[in-house]
Amino acid sequence: MATGTAARAEDDPLGVFKLGDGTLKVGGALRVRLDATLDSPKPTSGISWDVAWLSARYDSPTFFGAFQYRFYGGTNAIGYSDTTNLGQENYLTFAYLGYNLTSEQKLTLGMHQIPFGILPWVSSSFYQTMANVIGLEDVHNAGIKYNYSNSALTLDAAYYLRDGGSYFGPTRDANRYSIGFVRHDSYVEGGTNSRERHQFIGRAAYKFAHGLESSSEVGASGLYSRIQNLDTRESGGRLATALHLVGNYGRVRTLIEAGLQRIDPRNPDQDNSLITMGGFGGSFKVATKGKFLSLDLSYNVPGSWAYISGVRPYLNYSVFTKDEAAFKTSHRLFAGTSFSLYDRWWIAAEFRFGRNDPYTGSYVNGLGVGGDDRWHRAYYMNVGYYYP
Repeated sequence: MATGTAARAEDDPLGVFKLGDGTLKVGGALRVRLDATLDSPKPTSGISWDVAWLSARYDSPTFFGAFQYRFYGGTNAIGYSDTTNLGQENYLTFAYLGYNLTSEQKLTLGMHQIPFGILPWVSSSFYQTMANVIGLEDVHNAGIKYNYSNSALTLDAAYYLRDGGSYFGPTRDANRYSIGFVRHDSYVEGGTNSRERHQFIGRAAYKFAHGLESSSEVGASGLYSRIQNLDTRESGGRLATALHLVGNYGRVRTLIEAGLQRIDPRNPDQDNSLITMGGFGGSFKVATKGKFLSLDLSYNVPGSWAYISGVRPYLNYSVFTKDEAAFKTSHRLFAGTSFSLYDRWWIAAEFRFGRNDPYTGSYVNGLGVGGDDRWHRAYYMNVGYYYP
């Protein structure tokens, strides 16, 4: 990557450099948020800082790489009193280097997104799906990945020595971007202390073309890893599988993913039905055995108005059903839209409905035994400036 001197051409924007035979882009983002809980009898609302990040990305015919570090903070209406200042909670999102073996094959080494399910995200929504909060969507771990991709077929094989780690913030082990297995915080009564190691993942996807503007991608993913309980020092396993369909039919897009997860946590009390997971400065309980489903429908509105473009309204429903009969099913429903403003601004606004959902009404127990088993409502808006 450092085979030549970095230089910015006069017609390149600030932060974009020519480096060797490639291009280096250095920039970041700054976002603010509006949160409003809509439950009676006391709805609440608040505007706060969301996140700022620094990033760098390099691309050339031979090498590629990327880096991102995030600084979270701000008060909000959901109850995260530990994020009162921007930067109080901060952590690495990803950092990796890659090599293009051929035009169709590449290797990636470092902390990067695991190749599981629909990539890069399972839905169009900002808050993502139940797959995210059980650790199977938008996860970045430390390891090596092989990718083969042509116009129709994509194959991934990856090994991760460990998760992405915990950084700086108010929790014991959940100061991290990717939801993973953590040491529980004091408010998680009966929580566990675990970590994930030696993760193996395989993914295959095939795209079918339907004329010039339509296509369907079908795929399957599998994951196996070792889960070590830090109290008993014993290790169990984690097995997850998923099937997915991505349909682009003109301006309509459908995203469907279904799968299951089985975890053997080797807890000290021999109750292996629950395990503690966490991220974004908080930890919560998750049922160790269950199935998940996400259904997403969106529409790319044609044209633009003044400085507004890329308008995409969407609906998403996801659910996590647990094998334990006494555990309550977790539901999440979104209705929202996203759009670009002046090219560099991106805005998302959505109504969020949750039942036994850790992000809408039942934080600690929602994904485990369940919460009050009632639907809770919230409204969310995120306004972000991205550069370059």
